[in-house]
Amino acid sequence: MTFSDGTGGGRPSDVLDAEYYPDLVLRGGLVAALRQAAGQSGLDLGEVGPLSGRGGTAFKTATASSARGEIVVRLGKGRRIFSIVLDSSRGAFVWASGGTADLNEVAALVDAWRNGISLRALVERFPFMAYDRLSLGYEDGTPIETQWDILLNSQEFTEYRNMLLRVRVNTYLGKMFPFFSHETLRLVKDCFDRNSEGIFIDPRPDGSYFIWATNNQMRREANGLEEAIAAAEAMTRRL
Repeated sequence: MTFSDGTGGGRPSDVLDAEYYPDLVLRGGLVAALRQAAGQSGLDLGEVGPLSGRGGTAFKTATASSARGEIVVRLGKGRRIFSIVLDSSRGAFVWASGGTADLNEVAALVDAWRNGISLRALVERFPFMAYDRLSLGYEDGTPIETQWDILLNSQEFTEYRNMLLRVRVNTYLGKMFPFFSHETLRLVKDCFDRNSEGIFIDPRPDGSYFIWATNNQMRREANGLEEAIAAAEAMTRRL
């Protein structure tokens, strides 16, 4: 079967760089080559398909599912590299990412991730992969605590450290997941929900604060930090 989006990319040889991916050209694209590599090694990758059946995407990408989220593989340009992203099915984060020139390693990694390998063991076995501290916090079951510690120790947010410290020790606000967006502190109730309800605390240059909730039904201005925290706590109780 061939795919075309009207751009002339109807065959693997039309869209794949034969210099770097001759095996993929020969086998009919990344999905077919990955399936073959897995079969030769006795690996079970589940249902493997492209990100899209249109144009070059049909031959340059591959996806597989896991209990922790989607596994996405893309081809690099200008060199032979299979770029891998282990996405999360819950929350706006990536478990790990990396790249290798060896398709057999890609197949082995997909199989290992589908079978529940931990992040630490993953990177030990596949050193071309990397994860960040927050991803490890999610795996360890401490995403909120980890994120607070990251923000409090980040040089990027030193000017907000006093505010962060005061918010962190609040009984209600300290249990929420914090992050900054456009210089505004956002606190969400569920760190696994991309659309979770939450509170915004916007510090202003004159020392005042503007506080509002995601439902836009609660808005307050505060003259100082303690007043802002009290307003944010009151809103949190009503979410």
